[in-house]
Amino acid sequence: ADWPLVRGNAHATGVAASKLSSDLDLLWNYSVPASGFEATAVIADGMVYVGDMDGTFYALHLADGEPVWKRSFENSGFATAAAVVDGFIYVSDIDGVVRCLHAASGEDAWACETEAELYAAPNVHAGSVLLTTESGKLLAIEAQTGDQQWKFQIEAPLRCWPAVIEGRIFLAGCDERLHAVDFQTGKEVEGLDIDGPTGCTPGTFEKKMYF
Repeated sequence: ADWPLVRGNAHATGVAASKLSSDLDLLWNYSVPASGFEATAVIADGMVYVGDMDGTFYALHLADGEPVWKRSFENSGFATAAAVVDGFIYVSDIDGVVRCLHAASGEDAWACETEAELYAAPNVHAGSVLLTTESGKLLAIEAQTGDQQWKFQIEAPLRCWPAVIEGRIFLAGCDERLHAVDFQTGKEVEGLDIDGPTGCTPGTFEKKMYF
C-alpha cells in the first residue's frame, strides 16, 4: 500500500495498510555516485520519491527502481522525507527551503523560505503543510500557494514531526513539554510537562499517545 508521509499518515500511526511478505527477497537497488540517502523514501501511486544529501530529488518506479525523473537543486541537500498528496510533492531541504513539486514531472509549483533549519519532514493535512523548525516554530503553509497561514512558537527547538489528531497538532518539544495546538488557529489549547526534552514524534494507537 502507499506510504505517502514519513509516518504513514497525518495522524502518525506508523502502521502499513498491507501485510509484509513472509518470504523476503531483494527486488532492486538504486545508488547515486558521490552522494547518499539519509531521508526516508515515500511511496505513492506506484512511485518512490526520495532526495539525496547533495540536493538531487528522484522519482523511481516502485516495481523495478527505474528512474522516471530527477531534479537537482544547487546549494541544497535533503535529509528528511517528502510528503506526497494529491499529485504534489512537498519536501524541505537542510537550509530551510520548502518546495512543492509536481509529482508527475518534478517541475516547481512553489518554494518557500522558512529561515530556519528543518530536521523533520513535512506533514500535510486538510490543505495545509505543517513544518517544525530548529528555531522552535510550528508553521502552517497553504498547500496550493506556499503562503504562511499561521505560526506557533516555543522557546526551544522543535525536531519532532507534527502529528494531527482530532483537530489538534501534537508536538513533543525540546522545552520539556508536550503541546497540543489547534489546527485551525495555531493557538495552544493544552500542554503537559514531560520532565525532559525530546525530539520524538508523538505516535497514536487506539486513543492513546506514545512518545
